[in-house]
Amino acid sequence: MPLQAIELVECEAIRTLDMSSLLTIGAGGAAAPSKMVETISKLGRGATNGYGLTETAGGVCSIGGPEYLKRPASCGKPNPIVDVMVVDASGHPLRKGSPGELVVRGAIVFRGYWNKPDATEKAFFRGGWFRTGDLAVQDDEGYVTVLDRIKDLVIRAGENISCAEIEDVAC
Repeated sequence: MPLQAIELVECEAIRTLDMSSLLTIGAGGAAAPSKMVETISKLGRGATNGYGLTETAGGVCSIGGPEYLKRPASCGKPNPIVDVMVVDASGHPLRKGSPGELVVRGAIVFRGYWNKPDATEKAFFRGGWFRTGDLAVQDDEGYVTVLDRIKDLVIRAGENISCAEIEDVAC
């Protein structure tokens, strides 16, 4: 988890350990605070981040090295065997840079929930696009940034407030 990676790097005890064999510290499983890559780089190690879900066998997007330093909020570009798209609530594609639900299709996407046809039907849009439930944007170069879980948005006075954005500022 990203916050665990940050805590590991910031832990005083780590400075007493022989870390010569440690080349990279990676994270995934949640939107990574943008300071994570900077914090890890201070240790003189590479940082990587990835994005995936149980339903996609992980491996949807990944980023590391200089690209990650340039785009610390990103989880990277889609891996070659995966198609991603950002859509509105009806499943219509949004223009690059617009936030919406990230949907995924490809060889790594599961076919459905075991003995749960209703849940499976709700999980997919037409064309085999799996609904991740994650709010994301994709830029013109193809980099994906996961902003939050759609169900984790706090709606206050008509404004959508991202819990992940608050955590990023608080870290």
